[in-house]
Amino acid sequence: KGIALSSSDYKAVLAQLELGAPQGSVLAMAEIKPPAVSPYVWVAAKGLDGTFHFSGNAPDEAFRSLAAEKAGKVGSDTVALGSGAPDGFSSAASAGIDALKGLEAGRLGYDGTRWALSGTAKTDAERVAIETALAAATDTAAWELALSAKDAPVAATEPTPEPVAPAEPAAVETVEAQPTEPAIAVGEPSPAQSPEPAKPEEKPVPIAYEFSALRKDGGPIMFSGDVPAEATKSFLSVISGGAPTDGLKVKDMAPEFFIDNAIAGVRALVTLKSGELRYDGLDWSLNGQAATPGTQERTSAEIAALPDAKNWTTSISGPPPIDLCREKVADFSAHTTILFKSGSAVLEPESVAALKQVGVDLQLCPAALVHVEGHTDADGPEDANLALSVARSEAVVAALIEDGVAEERLYAVGYGESTPIADNDTRAGKQANRRIVFTILEAE
Repeated sequence: KGIALSSSDYKAVLAQLELGAPQGSVLAMAEIKPPAVSPYVWVAAKGLDGTFHFSGNAPDEAFRSLAAEKAGKVGSDTVALGSGAPDGFSSAASAGIDALKGLEAGRLGYDGTRWALSGTAKTDAERVAIETALAAATDTAAWELALSAKDAPVAATEPTPEPVAPAEPAAVETVEAQPTEPAIAVGEPSPAQSPEPAKPEEKPVPIAYEFSALRKDGGPIMFSGDVPAEATKSFLSVISGGAPTDGLKVKDMAPEFFIDNAIAGVRALVTLKSGELRYDGLDWSLNGQAATPGTQERTSAEIAALPDAKNWTTSISGPPPIDLCREKVADFSAHTTILFKSGSAVLEPESVAALKQVGVDLQLCPAALVHVEGHTDADGPEDANLALSVARSEAVVAALIEDGVAEERLYAVGYGESTPIADNDTRAGKQANRRIVFTILEAE
C-alpha cells in the first residue's frame, strides 16, 4: 500500500503485481496509487465533428476507460495518471461529459479549483435542458458555465409603440388659401431632416494587457507579458513542463476568458515543434509547426471549443516530410528485426515482406537520402564481419529498389563489428549488435 514516486515507478509496481506475489508469500491486498499531482487538472474538448480530445490527469485507468466510453468518439487521449483528484471528481466529470455531448462543440475542464463548461448548443431550448440536467447531476454552484445557442433570441432595439386612439374630429374652419411650399417627393428627406453623413465604423481599441509564449525547435517555452495572479504563473509553468515564468508580471484587470485562452494556447504550444502564442490586448493568435500530423486537428478542435473562439486565429503547418519519414522508419525499426540466413547476406522471406513497409514510408520524403547501415557482432574475423555488413546493407538496398524506392537515394554502408550497442559476451548482446539501421538525411 502506498503512493508511487513517479509514473514509471507506478507502472513497474503494477507490472510486478500482475506477476503475483513472490514464491512462499501470500498477497492479501494491494493498494498502490499513482504519483501525487498538484495542481490537479483535466480537460475534455469536443470539436465540431463530434470528436473528443482528453488531456490532464486522471485518478486511474477505470476513469480513463469510462470517459472514453461515454464520449464515444475519441481523437486523442494524453491523460496521465495521478493522485490528488478532489472528492466527487469522477461524478462531476461524468456529468460534464454528458453535458458536453449535447453541445455542438465545447470545452469541459477542471483547473485545480473549479469546474468550467463552455460551448454552443443547437437551440436555446437545448441549452436550457443541458444546464438543467447538469444541475440535477452535480452541484453547479461552484461551476463556471458559458453556454450559448445558435438560435438565441436577439433583443429588440426599440420598443413597439402602443396604439393611440384616434382624436375627435375638429370643427372645420374656412381659411383663405395661402401659397404652399413646393411638394417633396416621397422618400426624399426634407431640408430640416437631412441625414447626417455616415460615421466610419469604429474599430475596437486594444486594452493594455499583453501575453506571449514562444517555443523554438522543441526547446522550453519562453513566457512574457501579463497574467492576473501568481497562481496563474505557477499553473502555466506546470502545464508547459516546468518552463520558467520570470518573464511574466502580475497585472490586474485581465480580460474575460483570459485564463481559459492562455491555458488552451499553452497546452497547444507544448505539442508543437516550434511556434508562438500571442495576445495583443484584443485578439489571440497561435502560429507554428506541428510535431506530428494529428496535432493540427487536435489543436483546432480545442481552440474552436473556447468561449470566444471567434477572437482566435491559428496557422499551424504540418511536420516536414523528412520528419514524417524518420518517425515512420524509427517505429518500424523499433518493432521489426531484419533477419538474414545464418552467416550470409540472404534476407529471410519474412524480412523481404516487412521491408515493403519501409518502401511505402520512404515515399513520404521522396527528396531525402537514405543510408542503409549494416552492423554485426564480434564473432569471427573483423575483416569478414566488415564485408558481411556491407553485403547485408546491399541486400536491403536491392529489396527497397525492388519495392520502388529510387536507386539514387539509397546508399549501402557497412560498419562490421566496430559500433556495438550491447555486450558481445552474451547471446542477447550479440543479437542486438546484428542489426540494420536506417539514417535519413536531407539532400544537399
